[in-house]
Amino acid sequence: MNRRWKFPLKLAFFGLTPEYKQSVHSAIFLLCYKVPGFTHKDIYNMPIHLRSFYLKEYKEWKKAENNADNQTGEQSQQQAYDQYKQTQKNPSK
Repeated sequence: MNRRWKFPLKLAFFGLTPEYKQSVHSAIFLLCYKVPGFTHKDIYNMPIHLRSFYLKEYKEWKKAENNADNQTGEQSQQQAYDQYKQTQKNPSK
């Protein structure tokens, strides 16, 4: 019985690269320890596009906080929040 498969398996994929694994675990570490409310299991099982979204939002928030560093206390947090909201209205930045 010589049977020819319709979709032959090609050995083009051997698993994930070490660099990719490191980037995934770096993202997990960052979100677990810097953003409250996430657990390792939640982030590890999270779809890639959502994990990327949360990382992007965290980086934008930190950038807005750093730009508002010249202010002090509550005023600086409010300014950072306002700047963050501006980037949400204008996502082309």
